[in-house]
Amino acid sequence: MLEAFLISFLWLVIALIMGLVLGSFTGLIPGFHVNNVALILLALAPLLLSVGIPLSAVAAIIIATGTVHTFLNYIPSALIGTPDADTALSLLPGHRMLLSGNAPKGVAYSARGSQLGLLLSIPMIILIRIAFGPEMGLYEILKSQVPVLILIISLILILSDSTRLRWPTWLCKLLARDQNSKSRLAGIIAITAFFLLCGGYGVVIFSLPAKSPLDIADSSMLMPSLAGLFGIANLLDIIATKSVLPPQRQDWRLPPSKPLIKPCLLSSLAGAIMGVLPGMTASQATVFVMGAKSFLDKQEEGEYVLVSSGKKWSELSDKELMMMALVETQGDDENKMIEQDLQVIAILSAVNTAVTVMVLGFLYIIGRSRSGATIALQMISVGESSGSLD
Repeated sequence: MLEAFLISFLWLVIALIMGLVLGSFTGLIPGFHVNNVALILLALAPLLLSVGIPLSAVAAIIIATGTVHTFLNYIPSALIGTPDADTALSLLPGHRMLLSGNAPKGVAYSARGSQLGLLLSIPMIILIRIAFGPEMGLYEILKSQVPVLILIISLILILSDSTRLRWPTWLCKLLARDQNSKSRLAGIIAITAFFLLCGGYGVVIFSLPAKSPLDIADSSMLMPSLAGLFGIANLLDIIATKSVLPPQRQDWRLPPSKPLIKPCLLSSLAGAIMGVLPGMTASQATVFVMGAKSFLDKQEEGEYVLVSSGKKWSELSDKELMMMALVETQGDDENKMIEQDLQVIAILSAVNTAVTVMVLGFLYIIGRSRSGATIALQMISVGESSGSLD
């Protein structure tokens, strides 16, 4: 009994070390994602099993890789300018931090956010287990309403986006509009088009016939498509992007936790909500967390108004924010913009880690996968129970 426990514990330690190494690679190398590692390990599962490596250790490697990845995947977007899909929302704050010479501080805030997201989401799994498990059975109650909830959340995200785009030249001429003017309606139409395009892509992927080399039932092209989406797009962006790092202040100290507790707690709650809904990721959760935080801040302090321009913080355009970052490079003092960017980075990292923890929890609680890594875990579990990986 003791010998079997020690062997299992040894495999767990080895898996954690391997996950730490692989998670560091996926987090630091643009275009290399956890889904790539999960897909490779899933394909190698029969070989690993044949040489005596238990499937539980393979699953532990995937879990550790995914968790470590969330602690490091901000660094490429901050220092290289090639964001991971989950950190795309931090691209502009990260670039502003880079231009103002504060990229190391942004990395420190990202690490603190991931740490708080992990610590606050783990105890929340207990509450989620009670709520969505057999004790209260909320998932069975909400399961039929999931499509409606996803549609409502999608509409909120689309309509709340403030992106402004120019109308096509032919339409401006037809309506006698200024070709240089930007419209929020044009932005919403473009976002809706991309939303429908992504939905159509998903329909096509699940409609394609697929046969698993591991003889796993209900196999699909989802894992290969996820690997391609996370890899090719970033690699093409690296080829097209050429940037020079400005001098940076070497301030790598972790920030105090107390000011970030409230937003990171909201991040964990958002992660719990998004973890149960298919198609919802850290990016969508971050939008809701930032909206809730902005609302709470306004209730407590009122909206910050810039003395120099007389504009409210939310009224500034991306170009104005970037110009302010360039001004920051001329001095050593931090302003409200730097503080806001640091909080955005910390919140996004907290959400990213919380969502990773929650999707693992929901895989155990309701048996449904909500990410590429958990799909691989589910396939390993099915293969192990059916013996098809032997």
